[in-house]
Amino acid sequence: MPGLVGPHTHVVFAGDPLRGTARRLSGASYAQIAAEGGGILGNRRRDPRRFDDRLIADTRRRLDEMLRCGTTTCEAKSGMR
Repeated sequence: MPGLVGPHTHVVFAGDPLRGTARRLSGASYAQIAAEGGGILGNRRRDPRRFDDRLIADTRRRLDEMLRCGTTTCEAKSGMR
């Protein structure tokens, strides 16, 4: 049976990615967003003790949902540079 392939999937993220997306669409660079405390590294700085466990659990839930929806292969991008 065929399945969906996600060749460039940003499945690893913390917090609300819409804020950063809105900033990027308005012309801000990734460096500007990071300097303002945004992005994945900003989220990690805010809650370093629980960040890794929460990031893993949230990513696992997203991947499980993708599998339930028919995705069989996924290249996962983190957005970290």
